[in-house]
Amino acid sequence: MASYKKSETTKSRILATASKLFYEKGYYGTTIKDICASSGVSVSRVNYHFQSKADLAAHICGEFLENFYVIVKQFIGNTREYSLLSETIQLRFFVQILLSGPDECPAFYHEIAREGILAEAFSKIAQDKYRKVNHAFHHLSMDDSQIAISAKLYSSALSAIIAPQAAKQFSCSIESLMDAYATLFMQIADIPHDVQEAILDKAKMHGKSIGFRLHSLTNIELFPLDPSGNRINR
Repeated sequence: MASYKKSETTKSRILATASKLFYEKGYYGTTIKDICASSGVSVSRVNYHFQSKADLAAHICGEFLENFYVIVKQFIGNTREYSLLSETIQLRFFVQILLSGPDECPAFYHEIAREGILAEAFSKIAQDKYRKVNHAFHHLSMDDSQIAISAKLYSSALSAIIAPQAAKQFSCSIESLMDAYATLFMQIADIPHDVQEAILDKAKMHGKSIGFRLHSLTNIELFPLDPSGNRINR
């Protein structure tokens, strides 16, 4: 037991150090040697816990998504349709974050999007989340193949939107694309049309009334906005 706790402590230290360095220097600007030097952990121990720098980045991305999921739930409330609404809102917010300027979005997320790490991490995480959504929402009856397709669409939507938009090569409305993805997901899940419309309307409402701020690669703060888009201090 003591050996297991020590191993988990080491793993947590590696992740915390990598997250800090990735936030400050970006994915490209950080090496495994940098992480070892800052954490005091040997290369062999880092390799024991993580297959590569990309694997480390994927774990950090996963931690962010899990934190984000909890925060959104706390912010919008645990309603009957929460699971579907949360998926729709999270895609909108994450695209907004990635399309923000350098003050709002660290270079890390843009860089792992270009490397395909973001799409792979999202696809893996989304499959697990969609299984939970499938279980929680009584309208859904997706099988594993439908879940896999939906997860792949989720990750592909992010990659397809972010890269050309960041390069200023994209003129289509981002909101219309996000609506199209959310609708496609709900169609795959066989959600009734009236429920689809209600989910999209609520997602748009929350999207206009909620602001965000990233405090680290894994810690995001959500806050209410007034009709002019200014933060409301509670």
